[in-house]
Amino acid sequence: MDIRWLPNHSSNTPLYLQIAEHIKNMIKYGYYPAGQKLSERSLASEYKVSRGTVVEALELLKSGGQLAALPKKGTVVAEDAWSKLFNAPANWQNLVSGGRQIPNEPGLREISSRSSEAGIITLSGYALNNKLFEPYKPLMQAMADMAAEPGAFTSSFWQHERQGFTPLREAVARYVSQEHSIKTDPKNIIIFNSYNDAMSAVFNALLSRRVHFYAQENDMILVMGNLATVGVNQHPIPSDGAGISLEEIERKISVKNQNILYLNPVNHWPTGTTLSSEKMGQLAVTCKKLKVPIIENDMLRDLWVTPPPPPLKSTDIHQQIIYLGTMPNLFLSGLRLAWCIAPASTIERLCDVKVQYSGPNNQATEALYYIMLEKGYYKECIQSVRAKMPERLFAVNTLMHKHLNGIASWDERNMNYLVWVEFDKKIDSFKLFRELRDFHFLTGNVYTKKQSSAVLLTTLSTPLDILDKGLEALASAVRSKL
Repeated sequence: MDIRWLPNHSSNTPLYLQIAEHIKNMIKYGYYPAGQKLSERSLASEYKVSRGTVVEALELLKSGGQLAALPKKGTVVAEDAWSKLFNAPANWQNLVSGGRQIPNEPGLREISSRSSEAGIITLSGYALNNKLFEPYKPLMQAMADMAAEPGAFTSSFWQHERQGFTPLREAVARYVSQEHSIKTDPKNIIIFNSYNDAMSAVFNALLSRRVHFYAQENDMILVMGNLATVGVNQHPIPSDGAGISLEEIERKISVKNQNILYLNPVNHWPTGTTLSSEKMGQLAVTCKKLKVPIIENDMLRDLWVTPPPPPLKSTDIHQQIIYLGTMPNLFLSGLRLAWCIAPASTIERLCDVKVQYSGPNNQATEALYYIMLEKGYYKECIQSVRAKMPERLFAVNTLMHKHLNGIASWDERNMNYLVWVEFDKKIDSFKLFRELRDFHFLTGNVYTKKQSSAVLLTTLSTPLDILDKGLEALASAVRSKL
């Protein structure tokens, strides 16, 4: 399903019929759910046709029952549109729309969908550039070791451990002790199949409608549907330009409530901010005084040029913090395990939720991670990545100056894996995304939930020649609107 489709003006089929058929497909494949409002003006701009042509297409679909005209709402997708398209007696769309899991924002779904399309140039890729960083090497070394000594690992494949492969948990405990100064016992570690599995388990185990959940404004965690599904009370905390505001934390969090604070202190997604050592210390004191439990998300800690301060978990003598860690996007996404360090009672609850939602871990993947950590393959790889990062970041910054000077600003001094770019004029970055149909990038409105002139770029994924082309197209589109 190509959501970037445009009608063919050379076709013998009238434009309004082509558009009507495309809207049917958008409904059929779930891009337009029941109740979705369809704006004549927006569709005319998207399809690059006159408004009258769109009106003809919409009227045709209204007559077929796929769309409905509602007072004060305008044209929307009909509640039973899906079953009418398939002429099916069962109305699955009603069940889908009534499911417990709250869907992600439509804009986020559209952006995510484009990232997987063939031929797209991405400016916001997640994985590291294979040619430059060779992130696959530790994985290949571990696979070779496993093949050379199959007897040492294959027996573990038949032993399901609720908390995860014991040798891996022991290796993680040694790793976080040596690299992050976190002292913990393997009994306080649980391994998940993925970072998303870990977050889902934590949310389902700990959060409820009674809990007040605090996180930095614009944080990715506030965008996903997970929190809304649980029904937790969400409270965005403003940033003071250097990360989450301590003053606002003290002002907003009441000790009378059941609270939890979510932190992403290193390479914050999406702003790229890393908290200073001083601020981390002040944050620890503030949270101890407020007696607020913390979820510390440290998924991008290992990607740095200047070493970040130690995690809050490293000084957590009162078991106030649940710590989430993983290796960055070095390998295939299906091989991205995550670990959670928490008090024993919390670990037991997480085990129960994990069994219900994600089931047993992939033992082969656990064995590979164990080898990568225990034999130092991962450490060698991440050190190699860090050594190449300054030159790469300088090259990316140079390209950004080449194309974005005079129309945008970004934090050059603290450039890292993520770069939050603000255009100087009020430009709708999501409209830019829709206009640049051959490119994929993350737009600020996804995080702010309102019109934004910002985009989020990543620095370690796209080859420089392709990045050059993408930034040129982005800058050209922006300048055309000034």
